[in-house]
Order: sequence, then structure tokens, then C-alpha cells
Amino acid sequence: MTTMRPDDARRILPEDDALERADGASRDALPDGLATREPPARPMRKPLVWLAALICLALLAATGGETWSLWQAQQAVTQTRAENQHIEHDIQQTQQAVDQAQSPGVIEREARHLGYIEPGDTPVIIAQP
Repeated sequence: MTTMRPDDARRILPEDDALERADGASRDALPDGLATREPPARPMRKPLVWLAALICLALLAATGGETWSLWQAQQAVTQTRAENQHIEHDIQQTQQAVDQAQSPGVIEREARHLGYIEPGDTPVIIAQP
């Protein structure tokens, strides 16, 4: 049989003063100074519960704010990636136009359109009456 501390005895004994222990002794007549006492009042229990709830709400709000910020950042990244793809497409089109414009046939055609001649060509001027 294990020995019980006074706190343990108080917990297992019934709360009603009229009830008796199993050995027939009244509850108030416990041996060896194990007289039962009411547990100390806990006036701080409700404020502690409210404080814990407040802390939980603050953590929830902070987590929600961080989640919102992360979502906004992901939206900005997605939008920037779409813009980058559009710009890369424009760069490819411009590079193709530059490569085409630098080909010898296009350069000669543009030069003749502007009135330039190649060395050794005979210029012909048509006079209008």
C-alpha cells in the first residue's frame, strides 16, 4: 500500500461532509493531521484563461498577416514572371528583325531606295519635262 500525501487524500475523499470513509471514520477525523481543507480559491484562473486566449488570438492574427503577405508576394511574383515572358518574346522578335535588317540583301534594297549606288554603278538621272 502506498502512502498518500494530504493533497492526494483530499482529492480522493468525497466532497460531502456527511459522507464517511470506508473504515467508518468521519471525513473530518483523518489520522495524523490529515484534516481536509478546502482547496485554496483560484481567483486568477479566469484571467489566465482570458490571457491565454488573447495570446492565441494574437498568434493567430500574426500568422494570418504573414500568410496574407506571403500570398501577395506570390501574386506579385506570378505577375512579374508573366511580364518577363512578354518582354522576352518582344526581345526575340526585335532580335529577329535586327538579324533580318542586317542581311546584305535588305541593306542593298534600303540603300537603293534611299538613292545610294554601289561603286562602279553608272548613275542614271531621269529628267521630267
